[in-house]
Amino acid sequence: MNPEGLTAPIANITGPKNRPVGLKFGNDYLMIKVAFLPTGLYRLLKISMNKTVNIGLNAIDFLSNEIEVINAKLIQTSSYDEMIEIVSGFLDKQMEKGIAQEEPIDQVAINMLDPFAKNTLPEWASMACLSLRQFERSFTTRVGISPKMYIRIVRFEQCNEDPE
Repeated sequence: MNPEGLTAPIANITGPKNRPVGLKFGNDYLMIKVAFLPTGLYRLLKISMNKTVNIGLNAIDFLSNEIEVINAKLIQTSSYDEMIEIVSGFLDKQMEKGIAQEEPIDQVAINMLDPFAKNTLPEWASMACLSLRQFERSFTTRVGISPKMYIRIVRFEQCNEDPE
């Protein structure tokens, strides 16, 4: 990657990060971040999340040219509540078009967000009703990274939180 970073599209899809990713923005920009549960973006886009690890993808390639219309609406409003309404309405329409069926692994990935969970990978696989190898493959497709790396990141994030 060049030291200046990558020029960001108007709407960017990113997945898990295990290294810094540089995106270059102009002088006048507003960033709206929509965070999904671990397998939520997979269920919405129905693409392997491997493609999103440590990089940004142009959302227009996956969510239609309607992104440009949404962006124009966002530019015209000055209220954060309206912005949230616009983005939420867009996502609702996308979900109405159909999302991938929920499977036990989706709930397991959410449960794995608990940094204090002491389950082993075979135990997580069993909860997902999959063999260990099937679990690793499916998890990597749905989340973008291996379950082992995911657990490491969850624990690392916990270590970085400020004590209350």
